[in-house]
Amino acid sequence: MRVKPKPKTCYSRRCVIYDIETGTRSETPSITKAAAKIGCSTSFLGQIIRAGMNTNGYVVAYIEDEQKALVKLRALQAKGDYKPRKQRKREEKLVPLRIDSRTTIYVKPENATEAYAEQWRQRYYECNPRKRGGER
Repeated sequence: MRVKPKPKTCYSRRCVIYDIETGTRSETPSITKAAAKIGCSTSFLGQIIRAGMNTNGYVVAYIEDEQKALVKLRALQAKGDYKPRKQRKREEKLVPLRIDSRTTIYVKPENATEAYAEQWRQRYYECNPRKRGGER
């Protein structure tokens, strides 16, 4: 039985990832795995690597360009000139607010009142005069 090797793609190159804040190094077998670890898309990470930039508080490079990545890492750490990782805030719970028979919007709990719904209707119908509740 003949076993076929996995086909190589442009995304199957080994990458090295450096955390700018801590300087820790990690290695991934592909750009796809590196993008998942950092939290961005594969194509965006490919652009970042080719341009020699940093993203989300990380310096990423192909394994053969590791020395360039180290120089960039040291320069960024010395200057402190990088964007730290974005800490996502947990969004507030939104609640549904019924506008008309076919329209429901999600708003913050404090805005879930009939007065807010009326205000929203007035603003919406002013901008869209042909659309009235119930008409098509």
